[in-house]
Amino acid sequence: MKPAATTPSSGDGWAVRNDDTGTVLVLTGDWIAADGIRPPPSGPDGHGGIAFEASGLGRWDSALLVFLLSVRAKASQSGVTFDPAGLPDAAKGLLALIAEKAEPPAPAARISLTRQIGVATIAIGQEALAVAATIGETVQRAAGLGVGRLRMRRVDLVTCAYDAGVSALPIVTVVNVLVGGILAFVGAVQLRKFGADIFIAALVGIAMVREMAALMTAIVMSGRTGGAYAAQLAAMVGNEEIDALRAIGIPIHDYLVLPRIAALTATMPLLYL
Repeated sequence: MKPAATTPSSGDGWAVRNDDTGTVLVLTGDWIAADGIRPPPSGPDGHGGIAFEASGLGRWDSALLVFLLSVRAKASQSGVTFDPAGLPDAAKGLLALIAEKAEPPAPAARISLTRQIGVATIAIGQEALAVAATIGETVQRAAGLGVGRLRMRRVDLVTCAYDAGVSALPIVTVVNVLVGGILAFVGAVQLRKFGADIFIAALVGIAMVREMAALMTAIVMSGRTGGAYAAQLAAMVGNEEIDALRAIGIPIHDYLVLPRIAALTATMPLLYL
């Protein structure tokens, strides 16, 4: 039998021993990632396979796994067997979880243009149907106000009106004042060329009252108050609060939707003015 020979290791913590059965990697010491990753051997011999001796192995973490994966890859390239029998059970289990050859991801199925158009059309139709149902139910519920059958709580309406009106007044004022100032500055620069500075006030007044004030107020309210309403209702859906309200028999539309829509409808003209 050929005597075993041990060659100097190329990195601390492992040594190569060649015998009749193949190549044996002797692992010793601690293998900690913070101490650095040991380089694997340049390549196994062409005969036998690669085995391990871990009797002197101390503490280890992912550094050992990186080393073992590199050795397994080199063994696969050289066409020799990789025998993890001498490794700790935990290391063998982790190696078994990592595929030796990663399978390429399956190509995404191509969707025809006709299918894409159909899916988009169905999605738009469902969205339009949901909006129409919400509007119809809101009108139907609000019609009960004329006959005294409205089941909306007054305290909810007052709270929503305060949030949509008084609380929104500062930001609406700032935005409209700034837009008016921009119109005045731009108008002054241009009208001064024609000696028509006197019309700057009329320009700002007409543009803001007729067009910009209503537009900017609507944009601010949709982004501020509308976004807040959507976030509140979405949070209630996520916390299953709406399901709880339905379970105890509270009409969701009267309790949540109608007060907010009524508050926005009442406060929008006031904010615009």
